[in-house]
Amino acid sequence: MTRSEFADYFNITQQRACYFFNCAALKSEEIKKKNKWHSYKGHMTDYTLEEIILVIECSEGNLPMIKGEILREEFDKYDHGGSVWDEKEENKYLDGMQKFLDSKQDQPCCETCQYLTGTRMQGKGSRIFPFCNFYNRYVGLPNNAVKNIFEDYCQTYVRCDPPYRIWYKGPTPAKVESSVRVRPLSPENE
Repeated sequence: MTRSEFADYFNITQQRACYFFNCAALKSEEIKKKNKWHSYKGHMTDYTLEEIILVIECSEGNLPMIKGEILREEFDKYDHGGSVWDEKEENKYLDGMQKFLDSKQDQPCCETCQYLTGTRMQGKGSRIFPFCNFYNRYVGLPNNAVKNIFEDYCQTYVRCDPPYRIWYKGPTPAKVESSVRVRPLSPENE
């Protein structure tokens, strides 16, 4: 059972569930070790039935004990056997990228424009953001005129040749980063 499943089952907030798990960590080294593991994209820490029972006991009566007893009977629904991969995170691409990759890729949009490159935002981690070299600004952000780089474009649009850049929601996967090709500006437009 994960912490989010625990919070949903007992109908409490994630913060409250985290507090109960931290209280149980004072009594169990295994829970303490698991609490230190950081969840990352799609991966969550899975706790055993014994650990969950200890968390319920450490809640000091703030959780309904009858639900705890029912959970003992139904725990096989929540037993993942280790780490859990969240199925909702399967789309690792920027919104609209998968649809663009599945299309013929011939429509005019920022993604097919030669001025679109990628650069890292200061303080935003290792993710590469879409950047327009013509206007020297990031595109595809909520406060820009161009909100969707796969549908919108401006009057300075100049078509470029494939390959097109693959945009990710998070950091670029290590095995893909070396194969991502950046479109350089053509010499006449520099």
